[in-house]
Amino acid sequence: MFLDSMLEFRVPCPPYHYALSSGILPPGLTLDPDTGVISGTPTLAGTYIFTVLVTDSCGNSADVPGTIVIAINCTPLAAPTGLYMET
Repeated sequence: MFLDSMLEFRVPCPPYHYALSSGILPPGLTLDPDTGVISGTPTLAGTYIFTVLVTDSCGNSADVPGTIVIAINCTPLAAPTGLYMET
């Protein structure tokens, strides 16, 4: 009985569904409920902590924690060369 339970738990049972169950994704990013892919263009720097609930078609589910850190790396602009201003 124990072995049967272990095997049943380990056998995949697609399709899977993904949903944000707590926390938030960075603004501009979305979670695809069918593939679990997080995509988009983030618009705000910060640390975002969230949990994704993954459910299979057999009714099994698991919470998957995640963290995304968005850092904006701004390189200072160099002063233009070759310009001359008269005052």
